[in-house]
Amino acid sequence: MRIRRSSIVFGAVGIVLIAAAAVVRFAIVPVATRLPASTDLVIHYAGKATLLNPAALASGDTAKVLQSGVPITLDRRTRVLSTHGNTAIVSDAITVHAGSTTLPNTHVYAVNRSNLEATRPPNGQKVEPASGLTVTFPIGPKANNSYRYYDATTERTVPVAYKGSSSSGGRGTHDYAITAAGPVKDKNLLSTLPASLPKKTLASLAPLLPANLRAALTPALSTLPDPVPLTYTASTAITAQADKTTGIAINESINETVTVQVAVGGRTVSLVPVLAINASVTPDSIHYLAGKAKSAARLLFLVKTLAPLVLLILGLVAVVVAILRRKPATPEDPGSAQQTGANAATGPADRSQEVG
Repeated sequence: MRIRRSSIVFGAVGIVLIAAAAVVRFAIVPVATRLPASTDLVIHYAGKATLLNPAALASGDTAKVLQSGVPITLDRRTRVLSTHGNTAIVSDAITVHAGSTTLPNTHVYAVNRSNLEATRPPNGQKVEPASGLTVTFPIGPKANNSYRYYDATTERTVPVAYKGSSSSGGRGTHDYAITAAGPVKDKNLLSTLPASLPKKTLASLAPLLPANLRAALTPALSTLPDPVPLTYTASTAITAQADKTTGIAINESINETVTVQVAVGGRTVSLVPVLAINASVTPDSIHYLAGKAKSAARLLFLVKTLAPLVLLILGLVAVVVAILRRKPATPEDPGSAQQTGANAATGPADRSQEVG
């Protein structure tokens, strides 16, 4: 059976378009929706803090050793340093500003560019060992309790609790809560805190303690080494509102407390908080992050849904046209055409004769 050439062309184009839709959806989309190599987000927080005053501590000025209710700003920059296939080396730099005091802290992780979880680094790359989520949520975050989060302060991986849905910055969000507690292991943080104190200095701080702790510490001072070794514990509570489409944490609050401890009579006694930070993302940063999420969501819709759908529809239309046009037009019978012409030529004359 003969098939029209145009039908063959339409069929071939249709098959190519359908194949292109499949390639875009199943090959290009997974690559295009990974953590971009160009990622560089700067987020600002504001709040208050309790801070240790090293100068007052050194001078024995107990009234000024701890500064409470200090207004602070916190700058966080998350950026991709390099990519290696599906692995990204990500820097998470946080700097606390309190007046003229700055407390910088930077961590570098290797993360899977698809699910954003910590992974093994490429050979030669030095990163912090971690597991679970480290910097943000993946694209299309899940509305459940399946995530785990790496707390850099205690170097522990803890569960992430799903708290339901809400909105922030005009974007629909999934809300999560994270809590972590344990001994401080972050070397960057420990470097800003004294590892020990002279007995005399520690004794001068006793009036700052609650009565029960003061009663336990004061009699034991004579039995402690000089200087007295210090350890620290931290408790952290984070709430995050992650965009339902992109996973960007549009709004977030951080509440972290670091408490100093001493070993007394074979047990560890927690004394006073030496660092407490309570900060939330500023309104300007919420607006900025919501804009980022909106732009990313539009691009995701184009790549994941619109482009494959358009290609598929055009391909199906082309195939249908090919099927409808597959048979060539049937030529007329020459004898029939001649007879029709003859009838047309003699008809009027015959009728005139009949009238006459």
